[in-house]
Amino acid sequence: MGLPTLNKFCFCCSLETGGIIVGWINAFFGFIGILSGITLVFLGSTAIMFPANIDVFWSGVSFLIVGSIFILFYLIYFIAGISLISAVKNRDHYRMKLIMILMGIGVIVSFISVITSLYGGLGGAIFYSIITCYFFLCIYSLYVKLKDEGRSGTVEFQPVPYS
Repeated sequence: MGLPTLNKFCFCCSLETGGIIVGWINAFFGFIGILSGITLVFLGSTAIMFPANIDVFWSGVSFLIVGSIFILFYLIYFIAGISLISAVKNRDHYRMKLIMILMGIGVIVSFISVITSLYGGLGGAIFYSIITCYFFLCIYSLYVKLKDEGRSGTVEFQPVPYS
């Protein structure tokens, strides 16, 4: 017995359309995260090059480290979003594995945030958890659909002619 699967995205769109929407959302926020990471790296390097005192120097180092981690993390999210869009367009379930791993981690983190936010922000944490789980189920359903299409041979593959 596996996870339940869905037939539609947001009860009105196909799973393929939902996959493209989720892919663009991830790519957009990945791009915004990369820009914020670049900003942190710029601020950190400026503080390191022109420190007013030792505290400013070490805060610059911390900005540099955090900014670099932001860039790496959001670059992976950007690549996963673009990979999901490509997977839907090419009907290739193998390209969906990165986004499914990231979304699975996101589901776990969202449930941890619900548990740890007992006093403040509980409503927002619950809402975020529900949205994260729903998007994960949609992407998982699309993964299962594309995987079953590949097994049953319903997708027509065009042979590449050799020259």
